[in-house]
Amino acid sequence: MSQSRTGGPKTQPSIFRYPLATQRLVFFSSILSLGTIGVVLWTSPSSSVFAVGVLLCLVAGTLYVNLDIHLSEVRVDEEGVAQRSVLGTRVLRWTEVEEFLSFSRLLILRGPHGKTQVRLFRGDFGFSLEPFGQMRDLILARVQPLLWEKWGSKEVRRQCSYPYPPISSLQAVGYLVAMSLITMFFVIAPLQGDVFGLEQAVFLAASLLALGVFLIRDCRKMRRRIVLREDGFQESNGGTKLLRWEEITDVLVKEPVFGSGSLVVSGKQSKVTIPMRMRGSGELFFLVSTLGKPRITYGHEL
Repeated sequence: MSQSRTGGPKTQPSIFRYPLATQRLVFFSSILSLGTIGVVLWTSPSSSVFAVGVLLCLVAGTLYVNLDIHLSEVRVDEEGVAQRSVLGTRVLRWTEVEEFLSFSRLLILRGPHGKTQVRLFRGDFGFSLEPFGQMRDLILARVQPLLWEKWGSKEVRRQCSYPYPPISSLQAVGYLVAMSLITMFFVIAPLQGDVFGLEQAVFLAASLLALGVFLIRDCRKMRRRIVLREDGFQESNGGTKLLRWEEITDVLVKEPVFGSGSLVVSGKQSKVTIPMRMRGSGELFFLVSTLGKPRITYGHEL
């Protein structure tokens, strides 16, 4: 029998995977969908090159999803937690965990400086690593007591600040897709049809203006910082928005569907939105929940 570092017997690691029924469902659904789409594209009046290109993209995407469902697993042992996916394996030792966020459908662990992150999400209809509740309880039993004790110390709240995260990869893809659609519909298509005129130019300018407004908004968010204080926390972005612990009345937890999720903290006169991607969001949620005694509600964020 193998021995642990303390000299006692070493327990076997707990391994969590997608249910076999889910793997089979995804596999057979993928074959059926690809076959149907392939027949439709092959018999469509579009060019064969276009049909083959679309079908190859669908095959690549379907292969990725099936491999990810089949290979994904989480291993929990005495040393730490390891999350494997089709893109590789992330390993986080218990001694390296600096932050966590835990809700009914979401568990996030962050390592030193937020660089290593383990993100676990419980989906519906078997689309999650099972049993999710047991996996979450095993992980929290290791990290929760130490971090709660650390976050409860007043020394931690002195001179501590966290910057807002940069634009996420999902947001970047969204802007890229939007820019591609604008270019295709308002530039390439009108030029090919020799119909580019004032109307197309107006639509092009309006679309670029709307996209620019959203991009400027997201870039301005990157300049914000959350500064912890003994009496509360403040958000700095040119001006300063202060929320004292005793003034916090509500916290809306927006668990993600496709995005990253956020925490909306409301006081008597102001409101602050904290992205779950932000380093320090776990500590902030703990402090707000314990020192502010707010009403906590749950919702979803796309």
